[in-house]
Amino acid sequence: MQAPRQRPREGGGRHRHEPDSAALRGTFRWIERYTSGFHSAIGVFLLLGFVIVVAAAAVLALIARWIRTDTAQGVDNTVLRWLDASRTGRLDFIMMEITALGSGTVVGLMLLVAGTFLWLTRHRYSAVLLGIAVSGGAVLNVILKYFFERPRPDVFEWLTHATHTSFPSGHATNAVVLYGTLAYLIGRLEPTLQLRRITRAFALLLILLIGLSRPYLGVHYPTDVIAGFIIGAAWAMVCALGIEAVRFFQERQPEIERVEKDLDRDSPVAT
Repeated sequence: MQAPRQRPREGGGRHRHEPDSAALRGTFRWIERYTSGFHSAIGVFLLLGFVIVVAAAAVLALIARWIRTDTAQGVDNTVLRWLDASRTGRLDFIMMEITALGSGTVVGLMLLVAGTFLWLTRHRYSAVLLGIAVSGGAVLNVILKYFFERPRPDVFEWLTHATHTSFPSGHATNAVVLYGTLAYLIGRLEPTLQLRRITRAFALLLILLIGLSRPYLGVHYPTDVIAGFIIGAAWAMVCALGIEAVRFFQERQPEIERVEKDLDRDSPVAT
């Protein structure tokens, strides 16, 4: 008796990408169960991502409430005085160079260069992801600064110029969003887990150094930096997981393959 012919998979028989995280796989499969089209599935995922960002903003609100207490202000000031006492001429120069890596000018230039490269090499979803992550992070930071309106510290004389309010740190947010997203995108193209771990470790070190530079230079309290890390990490995670969602649901939109060549890590990378 002839065996029944198996129904071909959507998308030309391509193997569907399964995320490494069990929680993420479960989330995608839950969305898959209750949606039928590609855009509806991505829309539901983005709605869940919005909830993550709102939750991060709620954590920031709790931190902002705590920093108004004498205890929190005392901790912030103590750390700043310790950093001021640890200053040296060479370390001042190093921190000035490091903090520039989180400035709007450097972030904008890196976005332009990396985004152009990704677009021209047909990694267009990656280019869009990077643009949304960086620009969205900047908008979020400005909104939060004007909402919380925390004055900048005056514990010692600043070693660099700064404008606007203090909470959360824009440099910390920029660092997490830009370098975290770049580490994710680069990691998708690297052939081994070891290389991906090295890339992520380097990005994490750079992010932490940029964050440290802000209170060292006197323009932010440590809690400003922590808040910037939190909102930046939440936003970058949502953006990066957006690519994972596209990879998971791409069978519903097979023509995506013609636009984005590296949606599957094991596929040949377009050059």
